[in-house]
Parts: sequence; structure tokens; C-alpha cells
Amino acid sequence: MAVAFEELEGSPRLEIGEEGILARRWFRVSWQDWPQLARQLLGFYRVVGGQWVFEPPEPFPGFPNLLVERLVVEPFEPAVPDQQTLSSPRQGTNRYSQSGARVTAEYRTQFDADNRPRNKLPKVPEGTYLTYEIDHGLEALVTPARLWHWDAPPQNPKLAPDEVPAVFIPHTVVRLRWHRVASPPWEAIRALRGCVNAAEFLGSPPESLMFLGAKVKRQFHFFQTGGFWNVEYRFRETARSLSDGTPVGWNHLFKEEPVGGEHWVRVLDSQSRPPYKPADFSALFHFAPA
Repeated sequence: MAVAFEELEGSPRLEIGEEGILARRWFRVSWQDWPQLARQLLGFYRVVGGQWVFEPPEPFPGFPNLLVERLVVEPFEPAVPDQQTLSSPRQGTNRYSQSGARVTAEYRTQFDADNRPRNKLPKVPEGTYLTYEIDHGLEALVTPARLWHWDAPPQNPKLAPDEVPAVFIPHTVVRLRWHRVASPPWEAIRALRGCVNAAEFLGSPPESLMFLGAKVKRQFHFFQTGGFWNVEYRFRETARSLSDGTPVGWNHLFKEEPVGGEHWVRVLDSQSRPPYKPADFSALFHFAPA
């Protein structure tokens, strides 16, 4: 249920920078109602019939991607607390029934306003959103000198044994952050570590993207129930490919003697299983049961 409040003089204030918009608004609300106003501004989940139900946050008017990232609550008139006697600091705090609370809401641009940059991102539940970072780099594969010869006709001599060439293979580390999560999928995170994508995922061909794990931390947890989680998933993509440019993944290893003219060959164990299990990564983006 919404609570009564007033926006104070001098509010709002906006700063526009390279990373988006930073905005501040100042509200006055009765002292006992500030927790409910905070929940209203931040949004929250509740459980109804064993299902997660999302109560959306209040974005900055006119900017659906400008959400509250921080709240400051303080007395509106610090000099006039209620008359009360506390026998212990744990019994309570000062109350300000006459003047109420001053709530400062700080908003920041949280995600892209349109969906075009997110076309390759997985679908997530209502109320959550994804942001990501990409780090492109190279990994070195050391190969035996006997595989190579100098391009120096007419003899084209072999490389000397101590001349060990390295083949550099492009790779990408992806950090995919899932924000405002009601309940992280703990079991899926544990089960899918070290697996590779069975189908195209984040635009990466099958078996080329490995799930490395997750970092999970709390967001806006100031009630015994409610609050969110922030889940950061880490993936590593390898850009191995055949001579015709066809991409191959983690289950293709470099073979000294080529097969069909290709050095990257898929490998299996005695039970016809590849080293890295292909899996469906969509399970990483479902809430754990309420």
C-alpha cells in the first residue's frame, strides 16, 4: 500500500554524465512510514501461493531505467524528538512523530533503455535485468617444433627442437550480472560449473562457452524478509576454429597429427563422453523455489 509523502523544495536534482544520469529527490514522510516508502521506491518480492510476485520499484518519472540505488533516512527536525526513555540501546531509537523523516533518494541509470543491445541475452523474470562486461584477450598454445618448417625454399628446413612456437587463440571473458534477483538458483549454479553451452548462448556457438561460476551478494536487504540478490556469472569463450573458419569449442583439442587435414579434433572418453559436459544454461536464470 502506498504511503503519503511530500516532495521537498529544491527537489529534484539531476546530473548527466558519460555513464548515464544521477538524480536525487528529497521527500518528507511520517516517521513510522519511512520503511514502507523505502520498499515502494526500491520494489520488492512477496510470496503468494508459493510463487514469487514482484512489486515493481518507482523509477524516476519519465526515465524507466533510472532506479533508486541508495536511500538516506534522517529526522526532518533533529532537535525535536519524541519524549521517551529507553532502558537499553537495543530497545529502540529516537522517534520524530511531530516532524517526520527526511528521505533522500539517489537514482542512477541501471540498464539500457531499449532492447537492441540485449537481443542475445537470456530471458529473465519480470523485475530483474541483466548487464554485462566483455574482456577480449588471447591464450597461448605451445606446439612442438617438429610440426613446423621455415618458409625458405628450396630446403624449407624444420624448426630446431629448442624453437618452440606458440599459437595464440582468441578468447573472451564475459561477466553477466543479474540484478534484483528474488532467490538465486543455487543448485543450478553448483551443477553447471565447468559445463559448456549445448546450444548457442550469448551469441557463442555450441560448446565454445564455459561456465566458470558465480559471485552472489545481497542488494537492499534491510527487512527480515525481502530484499534482492545480485548474481554475477562468469563465462569464458574460446575462439578455436577449423581451417575453413568453422568454430569449434572446448571439447576439440589440438592433435599433432591432423585428422582430415584438421588439427582441432573432438575428443571422447571410454564411455563416449566429452571432457566438458554440454548443458542448457537457461537454468541459471530461474528463481529458486519460494
